[in-house]
Amino acid sequence: MDFVKKIIGHVQGKGKKVMMWADILLEHPETIAELPEEILFLNWYYKDNPEKIEEKIAKFARSGKKQIVCPGTNSWYRLCEKVDMAEVNITKMIEIGHKYGAVGVLNTNWGDWGNPCSLELGMYGMVLGAEKSWSVDTELNEEFYAAVNVLLYGSDSGIQSLKAVSALHDHIAWKQVCQNYFAHRYENGERMEFISEDEVKLIQQGYLEIAQKLSAERWGSDEYRQEMLLAAEGVCVMAELSAKLAGYETEPVVDARAWLDKYSESWLRKNKPSELYRIVEMVEYLQSR
Repeated sequence: MDFVKKIIGHVQGKGKKVMMWADILLEHPETIAELPEEILFLNWYYKDNPEKIEEKIAKFARSGKKQIVCPGTNSWYRLCEKVDMAEVNITKMIEIGHKYGAVGVLNTNWGDWGNPCSLELGMYGMVLGAEKSWSVDTELNEEFYAAVNVLLYGSDSGIQSLKAVSALHDHIAWKQVCQNYFAHRYENGERMEFISEDEVKLIQQGYLEIAQKLSAERWGSDEYRQEMLLAAEGVCVMAELSAKLAGYETEPVVDARAWLDKYSESWLRKNKPSELYRIVEMVEYLQSR
């Protein structure tokens, strides 16, 4: 608390307003009263449990301090946002925040384990957060989805396609693929976990269906279609590389090297190189096993 007070004093001494994360303070509520009144506390929660969301927001509201609610796109650890969780998380955080007098919303779009998700495939969650922030009573119905399809994707099937890619991704975890890579390369293969061979085949079939549909379309905002296609292929690459490492007799339907080249090209067209090299290193290693 002494250290935090020094930071607050320094920032306020520069004529700036202070925002700070609230999660540690919620574990020690007796300390909240020690901090200046004008601080804005960022109260975050990223899962889809409405009861837990309300508990966190109500608890801080009782402190009498100003809070900003912070939901998230659930695009971390993934090649595309996890739509089902993001929809519940974002809508409920904002609705309950409004109920308890939160002063605003800070919608988050984190990157972890190489940040493999493109900005396009985290954008639906950002759009949803913007809409609910300005119009808390908006419902996620066909009218809302139609508006997003027109304004964001330039397609009448954008949301449908995103949900299909998201559901496909749910069958395999990017983080687990990364951990298996580290374990195989540096820990003699200990503590590796794999999806089943049947799940690999399910992912392959799901990818082929998505690819057939998306490849036949052109959207007004076609970069979103291209990124969904690239993400779906990437999920299939993850599954097939995992199958190879697990020793399954699974016939591949995608070319991991070709996918990696397309993925790298897309990354570098819009972003700094950053830690792309780590993703490249991992895929090349797993492909060579």
